[in-house]
Amino acid sequence: MQFFVAQSLFAQHLSVTQYIGEFGLHVGGVTHKGDIATDKNFYRPNFGFYYYKKLDKHLSVNFSYEYVPLGANDAKSSNVLNQKRNFNYYRSFQELAILWGYHFNPIETRLLQKPISPYINVGMGYLLNVPTDNNNFMFYKYDGEKLRDQIWPILTYPIALGIQYPIDPTLSLYTEFDFRATSSDALDHFGSDFPVVIGSKTYTAPANGYDYFYSFKLGLHYQWKKVL
Repeated sequence: MQFFVAQSLFAQHLSVTQYIGEFGLHVGGVTHKGDIATDKNFYRPNFGFYYYKKLDKHLSVNFSYEYVPLGANDAKSSNVLNQKRNFNYYRSFQELAILWGYHFNPIETRLLQKPISPYINVGMGYLLNVPTDNNNFMFYKYDGEKLRDQIWPILTYPIALGIQYPIDPTLSLYTEFDFRATSSDALDHFGSDFPVVIGSKTYTAPANGYDYFYSFKLGLHYQWKKVL
């Protein structure tokens, strides 16, 4: 009789959880490498969030959103020719991406009390250039031309390296470095195939390949489990 009572009381304290997924929210800085003031880095604050779900111990599928403000200014370049050209631009992009993640086994360190969990994400994204699009060298004759440039599909190819550090069983801190190649040579509206004519002068960017940008992030990560 005592055995059955004890077993019943023990069962009441057991709970079954269902793994729903994991969420992250971050802030950071982003900089762009295009064809304006290429000798300088112009960091701008950005933010984003993601949802991912682990498929097994190591693999995950990730969906992310990121606000990506990009800009550069020839006036701040150390190159005299760039200073005379004096181009500047500022554009804000919204990126939606899907990535595959690989999560390495946790690593013990002497500096930290708990193990860190490194990971890598690789995928593809889409940049939408809304709502900010300003520059001092390119002007649209018609509103439709600007809208076309804003919604024209620009693909990104993100690669992310990150580390998670657990605070408790469901909450972690994470830091991440992201590199994004793109399908465009004119994120700054200036590229080798997009010469700019101002008066009697024609400015052509060097044929140095597609533009890219990278960012650094710090955020919070939450693992969501539903109690059944």
